[in-house]
Amino acid sequence: MKWALAAGLAALVLGCSYYNGMYHADHLAGRARKAERDGRASEAKGPSGQVSVKAESALVHHPRAGWAPRARLLRGTAQSRLGDCANALPVLESVMAAADPAVAEPAALEAGNCRLALDDPLGASDAFGHLLESRHPAWRELALYQHGRALRLGGRFNEALEELTRTPHPGARGERAAALAGLGRLEESATLIDSLLSAADSLAPWEAILEQVDAHDPAVASYLTDRIVQAGTLPKTLLARLLIADGLRAIQRDTIQADARLAQADSLSLRTPVQAEVVLARVRRLLELADSTSVVELVLTQLESLADIPGASEARRQGSRLDAAARKVAALVSEVTRDTVAGDVRLFLAAELSRDSLGAARLAARLLTRLRVEWPDSPYAPKAMLALISLEPLQADSLRAALIRDYSASPYVGLVTEGDGAGYQVLEDSLRRYAERRMPAGRPTRATSRPRARDQDVAPGARPAPAPTPAPPPPPRTPVDQ
Repeated sequence: MKWALAAGLAALVLGCSYYNGMYHADHLAGRARKAERDGRASEAKGPSGQVSVKAESALVHHPRAGWAPRARLLRGTAQSRLGDCANALPVLESVMAAADPAVAEPAALEAGNCRLALDDPLGASDAFGHLLESRHPAWRELALYQHGRALRLGGRFNEALEELTRTPHPGARGERAAALAGLGRLEESATLIDSLLSAADSLAPWEAILEQVDAHDPAVASYLTDRIVQAGTLPKTLLARLLIADGLRAIQRDTIQADARLAQADSLSLRTPVQAEVVLARVRRLLELADSTSVVELVLTQLESLADIPGASEARRQGSRLDAAARKVAALVSEVTRDTVAGDVRLFLAAELSRDSLGAARLAARLLTRLRVEWPDSPYAPKAMLALISLEPLQADSLRAALIRDYSASPYVGLVTEGDGAGYQVLEDSLRRYAERRMPAGRPTRATSRPRARDQDVAPGARPAPAPTPAPPPPPRTPVDQ
């Protein structure tokens, strides 16, 4: 009797422990959802973090309990709202297989949002597809819209259009405009654009619509950009971003138009964080057109102005990486002659930084060509030519022929042609060691001193660290991703 009583008390204690833990997790999740619905996303992060901890604790002690799928749903949802989609997805996708639609369907929606946040539209369309047969009309409508949107983001425009015409979701018109533009049906897309402007729909994927129009007819994209700006029904910050995007698209074909667009964007965004985006766009314009390191000083001067723009912390982070990379490129190339020790290595590292961290493809091609001409006997000359093939597509055939003719014994050529380059790793290790020991450090400017760039953000061959991924929106709210 005593043992039975003790066992019963233990079970009661454990049950109370679960009940309290899940009660608090549910309560905190409700607080987080309310904060998101009220537009207070930053306030939702605190409760979401506590939800994740409490749900995980309950699962650790009772991983096979009948309520475990709900605990996993709470945990995965909290992680996704905190922007931790990489860890949230395995949890959410395990819950999607649950027999109870009350947990499987919210998990599918959250997983779809996470896939979109991770730039995986195909995975998102699969997740949203689980909801198309939901018994709840509201879930089906939302799933149909999200599924169509994911198809559009994945470039499957015909399928997206078919889905989006079946839903009355308020975001469907903007998505249809983008899908029509992707199909080259520009007149139909323009008609929808007019209705979106009349409704002052700032949540439509405007940048995506114009980008798809530009892929078919750049002149029409610029014309529509003018029409949207002149209508004046959208927020100025959004209009400024559309002008920035149009200016960046115009760089290669018309630098005068590009400069005019950026000037328009600047006037619309004075003393706002978007003005910092204009600065970065001007820097990108300089770098895309640069074919000499003489542009570095001009780039550094432009980046200095980021320090004086309010609310531009993310732009300053990007500027910090650009600043550090630009200074390293300049230092690597400075005073390099044919007689410079390891001059070929310095040029190759500078070219990698120019291409990968600065987005200066022309400058990278110029430096690689210089390496090939001035150091034809360098073991890195064939590596430079391989890199040039992707940067100079018009010269690709002649470069390939010269590569086979002059460097057939190179480990780099052997690796590409035969899949086996003896000595390849020795050369790569040598290049890496030089980069680690000799890579010059740049002195940060005012714009880059807060926060300071980390060395690994601008390491040779590495791309700049991406901006933090925003948490996906809560289920009932229309997403604003482009």
